[in-house]
Amino acid sequence: MNRNTQFALMTGLCLAVIVVVAIFYLSRFQVGQELLQVSMIVLGMLSVAAVMAILRAMDAGIKTPLISITFNEASASARIRTVEAEVIDAEYTEYKDFYSESDFSPAALAGRDNNFALAKLRMDLEQQILDVARRSELSEPYMPFTASKIFNLLVEKEVLPVELESVWREVMSACNKAIHGGSVDDETTNSIVRVGIKLIITIRQAANKAEQSNA
Repeated sequence: MNRNTQFALMTGLCLAVIVVVAIFYLSRFQVGQELLQVSMIVLGMLSVAAVMAILRAMDAGIKTPLISITFNEASASARIRTVEAEVIDAEYTEYKDFYSESDFSPAALAGRDNNFALAKLRMDLEQQILDVARRSELSEPYMPFTASKIFNLLVEKEVLPVELESVWREVMSACNKAIHGGSVDDETTNSIVRVGIKLIITIRQAANKAEQSNA
């Protein structure tokens, strides 16, 4: 094991320990809602970083990836289009690069580090769902739930359209496989990122419309 591999492994393990200790602390002590939300986001990012570092350390000894990621962009985009006309404002009729000015946006990372691009996309999706949940004032104690569970709650409360549920599952599944070391080529990564960006925008606009209807 060379020095770079050792460093990557130790970094990943240290980050994993930090996440475990932080989760233990949050479970034992009551903290404010705002602090809890920020903590969950930060811990999610640290978890992704830990997994990516450990996978990079292991990568030298693995000749063939265990998972190959595929994605049907046409099918997912078609399902998003079923709700676009109802929720998308005029300014979003043409999709542009999301966070195009950032070097760490999923679109900017695609083709440079595909696994990291999809990890970042998952973080952006989770952040969007947490924002919608906070604005929607869910009565359930939703913070301990996963982002997918929160998404399902928002669908049940008709904050988000049910048509987006399957797209959410497919995009998150692809992102999770990438985080766990799946092999993904540039074309597939760009397909997932394009759909993910559309999904983020559609979720945001659908939540805005639901908020206006309940005002």
